Amino acid sequence: MIVDEGGGECAVLCKAIDDVEWNADVDSIHLGKIAINVLYRNYAKQLPTDLVIMICSYNTLACLDTIRIIKDYPGISNQPIIVFSNSAHIDYIVKEYHKLGVIKVLEMTKDYSQTIIQINEIKSYTAVRLEV
Repeated sequence: MIVDEGGGECAVLCKAIDDVEWNADVDSIHLGKIAINVLYRNYAKQLPTDLVIMICSYNTLACLDTIRIIKDYPGISNQPIIVFSNSAHIDYIVKEYHKLGVIKVLEMTKDYSQTIIQINEIKSYTAVRLEV
C-alpha cells in the first residue's frame, strides 16, 4: 500500500515498482484515514497488508498522526511502515518516525535512478520478511 496525501509521488513509486519488475499489488491511497480503514478491513478479512509506504512530503504532522493511529490500532499495530520524506535529513523528525516503529525513513529524491535503488532496497526487505 502506498499512502500519498500530496498525490504527486505515488505515480513515480508505482512506475519504479514496475521498472524493478516487482510483482506487487499496490493499493494507492490518498488519505491517511482511508489507509487506516483499509488496513483494518484487510486485517478483519485475515488478508493483512504486507507493507505500507507512506509519502510524507508535505505534511509531516499528518503523517506522524496517521502512523500513531496505525500503531495504536488493535490488530494492525505491528504493520510494517516505510516513510519517504522531504524531511529525512532532519534528525528529530526521523527520530519521531523511529519512535513510532517505522522500519526505515528514506529521502524523497527527484533523481529517478536513486528512486529505483530505494525501491530495490524495499523489495529486498519484503522478500526477506515474507520468507521468515
